[in-house]
Amino acid sequence: MTENAVVLGAVGSIVFLIGCAFGIIMAPLKRDKPVALAPDAIQQIAQQQSKNGAALTTVEFIRVR
Repeated sequence: MTENAVVLGAVGSIVFLIGCAFGIIMAPLKRDKPVALAPDAIQQIAQQQSKNGAALTTVEFIRVR
């Protein structure tokens, strides 16, 4: 193992540099696909209004508590 340490280190560093170059070159090409929302998705995501009056936001609740 010690006889080939320099060769193994050189091969490992070359593989590492090729991997980094490949990652840098391919990074701009990997883009997330846009998410298409259904028409009623906004209503499902929206915060529901309280039936008993105004609801506190999380910050207001922590401040009052």
